[in-house]
Amino acid sequence: MEIRPFLPGDEVAICDIYNHYVTDTTATLEEDSLLPSQIRERIDGYLLSTPGSYVLLMARLSATAMPASFTQGLRIEILSR
Repeated sequence: MEIRPFLPGDEVAICDIYNHYVTDTTATLEEDSLLPSQIRERIDGYLLSTPGSYVLLMARLSATAMPASFTQGLRIEILSR
């Protein structure tokens, strides 16, 4: 497994994963798929709202990137299909 910091452009992979849950499940309250630019705005909002509180990492298990969000050093949330 490769873990690395979030890089510009990774919002596309996050968007693909998130939109699966928007369109195929009831796991989100979203009704419409999001664009990568909308995902990026949300990410920037989190990172800028409380500087130093969030570190966004990307984990790659195989050929698919997965976003991993570490908050306060101990909590991890991994979104995958």
